[in-house]
Amino acid sequence: MPWLYGLLAQYQATHPTVSLVQMLNGDAPGGEDATAALYATSGLIVDSVFRESGIAGLRRFAQVRGSPDDIVKVLPEHIHGTGGNVDRWWRSETQRALGR
Repeated sequence: MPWLYGLLAQYQATHPTVSLVQMLNGDAPGGEDATAALYATSGLIVDSVFRESGIAGLRRFAQVRGSPDDIVKVLPEHIHGTGGNVDRWWRSETQRALGR
């Protein structure tokens, strides 16, 4: 999946104002590049939840229902380190994932 994170990093670099909520809502510009970035973002979130709390954490996260806004609001409960700015986390976590 590192190649997908590479696509996400490239997308983030060329679209510095796109937010995580825009991405998850499918409102991000960029056509096919945005679609690939959406898939990579989903993988990044799932991977981050798994790295933090394993299968049990993924099961808890799978119970989350609602809009992308709702999901983003509960991310700090599932991924420590998101802090108060999930957009900053999204971009920095992409860079960390590239280094793994």
